[in-house]
Amino acid sequence: MAKKQLIGKVVRIVSDNENYLEYLDKDLIIVDATNSVRENPFYDDCVNGMYLCELIDADSGESVPYSLYEYEFEVV
Repeated sequence: MAKKQLIGKVVRIVSDNENYLEYLDKDLIIVDATNSVRENPFYDDCVNGMYLCELIDADSGESVPYSLYEYEFEVV
């Protein structure tokens, strides 16, 4: 999905990463997305063009303390 199509989307985590437990079953909103190391030094080139997305909690508006790759969430 293109960056413009991702921004503003409501998503839910589908990853089984234990670090994400606090945010499972919560609606999250994508506020930014990058797909290169040039844009974000934490981007992993191994994911081959997938977007790394910054999120906020839809209910509280608070920033999620980590970014997620597209394969770690689904659009609701």
